[in-house]
Amino acid sequence: MINLKNRLEEIVKQGKLKPNEPLAQYTTLKIGGPAEFFIETNQPQELSALWKLHNHSQVPTKIIGGGSNLLFKDAGFSGVIIKLSNAEYQLDHSQQLPVVTFPAGYSSHLASLKVLELGYSGFEGLHGLPGTIGGAIYMNSKWPKEHFQTADNLISVDYLNSEGELITVLKPALRFAYGYSSFQEKNWLILSAKFAFRPEEVAEIKRRYTNVLNYRRTTQPIGVKTAGCVFKNITPEEQSQNNLPTASVGYLIDQCGLKGMQIGQMAVSVVHANFFVNLGQATAQEYQKLVQIVRQAVKTKFKIDLKEEVDFVE
Repeated sequence: MINLKNRLEEIVKQGKLKPNEPLAQYTTLKIGGPAEFFIETNQPQELSALWKLHNHSQVPTKIIGGGSNLLFKDAGFSGVIIKLSNAEYQLDHSQQLPVVTFPAGYSSHLASLKVLELGYSGFEGLHGLPGTIGGAIYMNSKWPKEHFQTADNLISVDYLNSEGELITVLKPALRFAYGYSSFQEKNWLILSAKFAFRPEEVAEIKRRYTNVLNYRRTTQPIGVKTAGCVFKNITPEEQSQNNLPTASVGYLIDQCGLKGMQIGQMAVSVVHANFFVNLGQATAQEYQKLVQIVRQAVKTKFKIDLKEEVDFVE
């Protein structure tokens, strides 16, 4: 049996290692007990050693970025939490289209602003989105109104395999779909990704950015503690089979009369019913109870089994 504390201290030299670190501050929902060990780093050699340790010693390990779409238990996490800290992007003009490499820990929203600053289009859908580039690739973050997906402009991804080896994979070797990427089925740690962008008139790009932000402000709760959409939207097949007028889960929850419903300090948003809002000091237990109530109500009324989009870490 390894002495985990000593082993982590041997590995983490440039990053930060903190025992018993409260996790609520690292999630957009602001819920979660302490991590046994919390590490913040962007050093490839440290990440490689940590990932190899996780796979060879079966040390429970969770990678986090911006903390959106994420919920930790009230009791916390027994094992190692690794937060990918930020690093600099890289710009390459030698290709046919401008290529930008973003590290996995780079903020999705800041990446959209950087692409705009460079005079390129292609990241409008990430504007105003919490989380990081690594998470956006993992979830293939989307912008349904304009049919945007993170993978649209993707060229390749650098990741660590279970042996901690650096691998580069090109987009054609990966699978992407609505809210899905191959990474969800692999034991891989995303380090960075290359994207190709199109130069365009800045005024036109800014117009689309404004549309994205305005849409989010008018249809989603802004400035509150939330993890984003709680449930995945139903598929067109489910919509057709159940003769539903819309594929929006928010609509289905609203039709069940659940907007504003509250369990303790956790409530269904009155702005968008597929968002749950932490009104103060909500707990993971309250969140789970609300999920069960909403799922059962939709099942009873519409015969639809909702699938959670928020990652609840056991």
